[in-house]
Amino acid sequence: MNDAAIKNFCSFAREQLTRGVELCMAKYGVTPEADAAEQLDAVAGVPLSPQERAQRADLLRQRDALGAGDAARGWARLRDKAAYTWFNRIVAIRFMELRDYLPSRARMFSDEAGALGSQALDQALDVEIGDMDPARVVELKQAGDDEVLASIYFSPFSPTYFRQSRQRGCAGFANADAPLPASRRPPPSRPHRRWIRPSGDMTVPLS
Repeated sequence: MNDAAIKNFCSFAREQLTRGVELCMAKYGVTPEADAAEQLDAVAGVPLSPQERAQRADLLRQRDALGAGDAARGWARLRDKAAYTWFNRIVAIRFMELRDYLPSRARMFSDEAGALGSQALDQALDVEIGDMDPARVVELKQAGDDEVLASIYFSPFSPTYFRQSRQRGCAGFANADAPLPASRRPPPSRPHRRWIRPSGDMTVPLS
């Protein structure tokens, strides 16, 4: 096994996820400078739904709690927490789809032949995606809006930080410590992997 290649990929993936989280936080006005007491109805001209306003307020409270008075530090810790949470989720989903554990039996990170792509998105009209309204799936496919469709597909796996947004196709944030739903876990006969965070808020498998 090429350990160096794995380490390099993990570092690259963490950097990409961190940048992605930063962009999503900015779209919701979750910044180091944001006033937690200020209620915004819109960010950059895009209206926030009542749910998004509540999520934003909760995120800013988490930022302040994590920073213990230092908003910039709290913002960075919140960002990193979201990034390593997503890293773990993505690895878990990939593990499950390769072993045909996903209830949909459709791969998210590769096409049906195993090549780069997404079987779930390619066959979205034939794949059950959470509690999604089939008419909404048709609407998104016709519009070519795979980003929102992907966020909806991920939603059952991700009670932690990200929820679909009709306007942004990006992140809403929620409870960071919620467990993976039972319906999305590997069968009981398969032991769950344990994870450690050795440094820099990065997580790696113990086995």
